[in-house]
Amino acid sequence: MGSSRDWPGDEQRVAEWVRAMLRAPFDVEPEVLTVDGLDHAIVRTRVLERDLSDLLIDLTGVRITTGAKAFGFDTGAPADGDAAAPQPIGREAGMLRVGRALARPILVNDVKVNFEARVTALPIAWESYTRPLDERVEASRHAIVPNDAHGLQGFEAEFEAAMVTSDIERLFVSLAQPLVESAGAKLTGVSVELSQGNDHVVHLTAAARVRWKWLSGSARVRAAVRVAPDGRCTLLKLRLRSRNPLLALALLAARGQVKQAVGREIDLNQALAEQGLPLRVSHVAIAVRREALCRVKLEGLARSG
Repeated sequence: MGSSRDWPGDEQRVAEWVRAMLRAPFDVEPEVLTVDGLDHAIVRTRVLERDLSDLLIDLTGVRITTGAKAFGFDTGAPADGDAAAPQPIGREAGMLRVGRALARPILVNDVKVNFEARVTALPIAWESYTRPLDERVEASRHAIVPNDAHGLQGFEAEFEAAMVTSDIERLFVSLAQPLVESAGAKLTGVSVELSQGNDHVVHLTAAARVRWKWLSGSARVRAAVRVAPDGRCTLLKLRLRSRNPLLALALLAARGQVKQAVGREIDLNQALAEQGLPLRVSHVAIAVRREALCRVKLEGLARSG
């Protein structure tokens, strides 16, 4: 496949493409979510021939407000129906040498969340198509995609997210309340507490009361999860209780599923392998103190065969 003369072009063109791709996922109805401040995001690029040698995306100060339809929504992207998919007309191999995306902080329902993602040595491909992949976004006739045909050996990535631990309860309520209210119910008496010992185990205690018309009930959850540094996650404890007779019966009926879940291990590296992704989780760290912090490191692998 040949190349497209106008892609990637210069650094300004690539930066404009990045901005357009940032806006596209948030072009949804307000009942899903609204985003303010995206136009003030900082985007810096450095292009050397076919390499994106440096990319910075700074979303500090961007404000996201979720609505009742925030979960399980359709992005609103137009369906192609019987129309033929856009055909590639150009593809050039390159490399993302260093890429960073960060926010210190981004605000989710007025709750501050800090995050940073850093990638190095990611093989990419600059692709061009006969028409935009998303008809709403003219810039999507071009794309930057991972190029893992020969694996991702040498690639490294690190992701980190943190927030004040006491804000987790407020964030949970802000996400759940619109959803509950859309069903004609009311959520009250919410409490969420996280703590951690010295053995990579995170403890969760949560309680809430839901009122719907003349029905009302509360429930309490206690759980413990071990998150090992090698990416293996194990549910060590899960207890569900309620003083409401109807809820108590429902929880009793689910006791078998709860027992099956306790002790079950999820291996993130096994999941990546099953998806055929040439990646390995090299380190996972969870810390719950004044701040709750999660850090994940990935490294690329060569494809076998």
